[in-house]
Amino acid sequence: VPQVPDSNDSNNTKQTVITSSTISDTDLGWWQVGFHRNLEEDEEPAWYMDTLIAFEVIKPILDQHEQQFHLWRFHRRAAIDKLGHRFSFIFYSKRSDGEFIYKLIKDNAVVKSLQQDHYIDRLSFVDINDNTRAEIEATSDKNWPIELQKAWPDFAMGVSKAWLNLIEQYVEQSNGVYGQDVTAQVEKFKKVTEEVDSVWEQKGGHAFLHHLNALFGYQEVYIVERRLTRF
Repeated sequence: VPQVPDSNDSNNTKQTVITSSTISDTDLGWWQVGFHRNLEEDEEPAWYMDTLIAFEVIKPILDQHEQQFHLWRFHRRAAIDKLGHRFSFIFYSKRSDGEFIYKLIKDNAVVKSLQQDHYIDRLSFVDINDNTRAEIEATSDKNWPIELQKAWPDFAMGVSKAWLNLIEQYVEQSNGVYGQDVTAQVEKFKKVTEEVDSVWEQKGGHAFLHHLNALFGYQEVYIVERRLTRF
C-alpha cells in the first residue's frame, strides 16, 4: 500500500509512513473535489462518467504531479438528494498544492466540455482554508477505532490505484475504436466501465475480498447482516 518516499540510494529505498505523530506542518490537509450530476426520480446513475473523469481528468494530474500527493483516493456515491451523483477525488497534500490542483481541475478542457454538454452539473471543492482536516484520520469513519482511522487511507489509496489501473488497461484496448469528441468518449467509457464491472463481478470475490481476508489471517468479520463469514 502506497507510502511516501523518504530517500533513495543505490542499496536501499527508505519509506516514511505518514501518521499524525510525523505531521508537524499545519499546512497539510485533506482536500476534495466533487463532480456532481443531479438525479431525477427513478433515474439511474451514469456510473461510467466516474470512469471517464478518473481517467481523462484525474489520472493525467496524478501522472504529472505525483510528488504533490501524500495520499489520494476516489469516492463514488449516488442518491436523489442535494448531492446527487457525486464522484470525488480526495487527496492529502499541502494547502498550496491543493490550490494548484483545484485550479488544474477548474481549467481542465475535458471538465469544461462535460459541463457544457451537461454531463456534469457542477463542481464542489472543500474550502482550501478549512483547518479541520489536517490529521491523517480526519476523513475516516469516526465510528472506527482511532488506529483503524489512521491506517485506512493507505488501504483506500491502494484500492483506488488498482481500479484506475484496470480502467487504463481497458482504455488501451479500446484505442482507435472510438472518436475524440465528447459523445464518442462517453460511449467508450460506457464499454470500459462494463469491462471493469465484469472483472469485479466475476473475480472480485477472490482477487479482492478473499485476499483481503487472507491478509488478516482469514479471521471472521461481521458483515452488514451482522453474521460471521469468510471471503
